[in-house]
Amino acid sequence: MNFCEQVKSVLSKYETDDFIVKTAELYGFVVSRAFIELLGRGNINLRFECDYAFVAAKVYSLLKRIFSAPPVVAKMQSNSFGKKTCYIVTFEDARFAKELLHYYGIMDGEGRIVMPTAVDESFLQDDESAAGFLRGVFLACGYIADPSKSIQMEFVFKNSLIAESFMGYLNKFGIISKQRMKKDDTIIYIRKAEYISDFLAVTGDHRDTLILEDKLAMRQMKNTMQRKVNCETANLNKTSEAAFVQMQAIEKIIKLKGLNTLSEPLIKAAQLRLDNPYASLSELANAAVPPLSRSTLDKRLRKIVEIAQLL
Repeated sequence: MNFCEQVKSVLSKYETDDFIVKTAELYGFVVSRAFIELLGRGNINLRFECDYAFVAAKVYSLLKRIFSAPPVVAKMQSNSFGKKTCYIVTFEDARFAKELLHYYGIMDGEGRIVMPTAVDESFLQDDESAAGFLRGVFLACGYIADPSKSIQMEFVFKNSLIAESFMGYLNKFGIISKQRMKKDDTIIYIRKAEYISDFLAVTGDHRDTLILEDKLAMRQMKNTMQRKVNCETANLNKTSEAAFVQMQAIEKIIKLKGLNTLSEPLIKAAQLRLDNPYASLSELANAAVPPLSRSTLDKRLRKIVEIAQLL
């Protein structure tokens, strides 16, 4: 089970006896993953597409408890979830679909469909119902990446107006999101770990909030260690390159004119490098008798390289 599936599994198991919270949770599904088909002669087909069986079970449970209607669930392939198996929840009797649409203000008194242009906050009367709504939206169209690999949560909407309204609603919880388009879909995404953690906490998934924070801490520690290793590797490479240039310069001087042509301080510096070909500048400075400062030894070795370049 991947991390996203794990989070959805936990949220789908959230239970409450509060009718208002249930209707808010179902409202999250309705505005984000409900598809309406007009069949003619006043008939309609209302279906919910779910990416996991346990999400379909959640929709089934909400529909049955709120509207006392027996929905049906079917399994099929769908492009909505990357050409993978999805689960369709629908009503066999169109009367129940119409009742639902009337209830949520998507069908008027004359049976006409009125597509929502914003989140209707009359269904979100308190913190619990607001959390239920967010939970429903995430179960319906949300995705969260494994935090050990990437920091991202996103919601894929077919209705761009609802997407923008949802983004504004997240703002009320201090959760800052951004928007982008992908073909005909509007994607609301969150890239900051603290906002993703807040979202999970608000929706009631405290277990995965802790898991998220633990994985983020591990990721940060790995990144810190990797940066340290990269820095040390770069320093080693730099030291090796400098030592190689110095060794070549000394060998050239020995071959063409001899070390005894150099001043006494330069002869000692050259001999120190010959005796310690792989040592860092600090190690060489400490090995000198008496010990030298890094800057003093560095100047002497640079002078040797300059002399060799003139030969």
